[in-house]
Amino acid sequence: TTSAAPVATKTELANCNVQGTPSSGLTSNILDRAYAAGPTSCQLLGMYRSRCESYSFQQSTSTSAKNCVFCSTYINGSKVSCSSGIYFSDKYPEDGSNFCYGST
Repeated sequence: TTSAAPVATKTELANCNVQGTPSSGLTSNILDRAYAAGPTSCQLLGMYRSRCESYSFQQSTSTSAKNCVFCSTYINGSKVSCSSGIYFSDKYPEDGSNFCYGST
């Protein structure tokens, strides 16, 4: 068997790849949901949604699962750190770029 290469992630930023659970501030501002094979795919899908300010990704084994969620608000502390398996990122992180995930 082969395993996927790790996804390069900006770990030094407070608004990239933050594990937690969504607050009511995020859940009340959901724009759309979609299936994404990985965090880079979710990030790319978010780039094409004009009102999207943040997104979350949760690994899934089912292609029918809508594991990529787009929100119209920044994460700005709108999550509680825990081992939820859900990772939140702002569309435009504080380093001025437009990505939190890249390829190795």
